[in-house]
Amino acid sequence: MISKIFIDFFKQHLGITIIYLLTMVYIPLNSIAMPHFYGKLIPNLNKKSFDNAIKILVILIVLWSVIQAIKILGSYMHSKVFPKFMGFVRTTIINKIISHYKNNYQDLEIGDTITKIIKAPWLFEDIFDSGEDFIFRNIIVVLSSFVYLFMYNKILGLIYLVCIIVVILNSYNYINKCHEFVKKTETIYDKTHEEIEDTLSNLLSVYTSQKIGFENNRLNTYNKKVYKSEQNLQYCNNKHRLIYAGICIVIFIVLNYYAIHIYKTKQVKLNTLVAIIIINYSLLNSLMG
Repeated sequence: MISKIFIDFFKQHLGITIIYLLTMVYIPLNSIAMPHFYGKLIPNLNKKSFDNAIKILVILIVLWSVIQAIKILGSYMHSKVFPKFMGFVRTTIINKIISHYKNNYQDLEIGDTITKIIKAPWLFEDIFDSGEDFIFRNIIVVLSSFVYLFMYNKILGLIYLVCIIVVILNSYNYINKCHEFVKKTETIYDKTHEEIEDTLSNLLSVYTSQKIGFENNRLNTYNKKVYKSEQNLQYCNNKHRLIYAGICIVIFIVLNYYAIHIYKTKQVKLNTLVAIIIINYSLLNSLMG
């Protein structure tokens, strides 16, 4: 159902969605083009070639301005796309519920259903943002960095590719290990909201039957379950984030060590070395999020 909602929305708003996705072109400009020209700027300053340095600086300023303009356009398109998308998600889910329960509406759990309707648009936005980060940011950065490094030194490009495969395998391991904790936390969270909704909807009954203490204890029990579940999820996240950080640091060291090696053996020039180090740093920031 999730993929169908995305596909149906994109079909109905194809033009505005394509324009929004095209604004992602700023990513390779920012992660590859900017470091490339920074790499050219520093050696020219060292050689006191100020005319060339000024030309490169002008290019950097223009490029930076273009990137900022594209980002602003992207933010504007985001403000156009997502209100429509969230309304579309809400309407789709309500229509689905009405259609599904038309013959057995007594089975509809109101509290749980309301919670899901309220949460669904924000959940879909999180899914899109996560997908956008992974596909349009990380993958574009990774591919463009690979092409750039491979152009200057094939072995460096291949080392980079192996490092990225290690990152992907670790990410896959993280998803396998922590996915169940995510599902359990969401289930308990929804159940807790349903119980709170039930209690607040029947306050008069709670007061007249003098069950205030009982209801408080019952809700506290659910709160403890939510706390424990979230604690387990955060423990899993933090453990794998620590492993992930260690892998990224090792990758940064390996890539820069080999970049310095090929510079010492005169396989690349100083401006290329500087650009490679900056790109590696940008990659590390992108992967670490």
